[in-house]
Amino acid sequence: MKHFNKFNFYNFLLITCCFIVVSCSSNEIKIGPLEHFKRGNQYYEKTDFQAAIREYKAAVVLDPMQESFYFNLGLAYYSLQLYEESIVNYKKAIELKPGLAKAWYNLALIYDKMYDPENSFIYYEKYLKLNKSKEVKKIGKNNFK
Repeated sequence: MKHFNKFNFYNFLLITCCFIVVSCSSNEIKIGPLEHFKRGNQYYEKTDFQAAIREYKAAVVLDPMQESFYFNLGLAYYSLQLYEESIVNYKKAIELKPGLAKAWYNLALIYDKMYDPENSFIYYEKYLKLNKSKEVKKIGKNNFK
């Protein structure tokens, strides 16, 4: 009977160890949206824009409500001169955060590169309005110090 209990105990230990190893490795595989975003930024800095796009897309899948994920996707697509994809992502960033002035500015640049002065002007005007309101707020705060 003792031999049987030792056998069960060792089997239990073996199964437990296997379970711990499997659960640890699966936790390492699952990473969050911010980690994908950080990896995307690292790839972007190394000018590996395709890899950056993969990471930013993974971040968007896990958290589709972060405008910065779409904004950076727009940057990466822009860097590859994939302007249509860039436009889609900048517009999504603006949809999530309408006051994101740099997205409006980048859209103006893209439309200018695409020889579409009408849209370029529209987006640039919106950028100027947003920047002007930020400057007014900044000046107003300085007056009340």
